[in-house]
Amino acid sequence: MLSDSEASFVIQGSDMLQSTAFSQTSDGITINLKEYVKENDGTDPVDVVITGNLTPTDNIKGTYVRGVETGSVLFIYDPIYERGDRTPFFYTQNTYWKLSKTLVDASTYSAAFGVNDSFKVTGLEAEGMDFTFDDDGEVISVDFPAVAADSNGCNYDGNLDIVDTHYFIYNITLVVTNCALAGAYEGLATLEEEYTIEGHPHTYYEFMTFCVSDGTRTINNRLTLDYFGV
Repeated sequence: MLSDSEASFVIQGSDMLQSTAFSQTSDGITINLKEYVKENDGTDPVDVVITGNLTPTDNIKGTYVRGVETGSVLFIYDPIYERGDRTPFFYTQNTYWKLSKTLVDASTYSAAFGVNDSFKVTGLEAEGMDFTFDDDGEVISVDFPAVAADSNGCNYDGNLDIVDTHYFIYNITLVVTNCALAGAYEGLATLEEEYTIEGHPHTYYEFMTFCVSDGTRTINNRLTLDYFGV
C-alpha cells in the first residue's frame, strides 16, 4: 500500500488498485478502490471495497468485497524498503535489467531496460551489454545495447525519481509507443532482495519491480539485474 499523493493511494502487487474514496469513523475505515485492467489480461476490472478496524498496532485488519467475491485482509507494515544507513549503488550507477515471463496465452514475453546515472529508463536490446576489450582481454569500456522494442513490439522511454531518500521506492513514468499498450504510464518501482559484494561499499539488489498505469490499464513487471556499472 503506497502513496505519493495526498489525494489517493495505490495498492500494488500482482494486481494494482487505485483508491477512489476513503472514510474513517471511530469504529474503523472504509476504502473504495478501482481495479485496473491487467496487462495482457482480457478480464474486466472489478470495484473493490475494504472495511477495516482501527487498532493501536502496525496493521489494518478487516474484510473486502470484490464483485461477488468476499474475504479477509490484513495489511502489515514492512520496513523492508527503509534505507537505514545503507548506501544504494542505484543512485549513481548505470544498470541493465532483463525479464522473461509467460503470458496468459502461454506465449513468452521478454524485454530489457537500461537505467542511466540520470535515472532515465530506456527499452533496449535483450542480448546484453556491449563490452570492449583490450589485447590482454581486459574490459576497457562498457556500453548499453541499442534502443529496441520488447518482444511485443513496444518501445519504452521514461524516468525514475526518488520519492523519499529514506526508502528504496521510486516514482516511475513510462511512455509506451508502437504497440497495443501505447500510452503514458506512471506508478511506483521498488528494489528487492538485497545482497552484498565483498569489498564494495554499496547495497545491491537482485530485482526491481514496477507497476504502472495509464489510468485504465497496468503494466506490472519484475526485472532481474543483469549488469551494474563499476
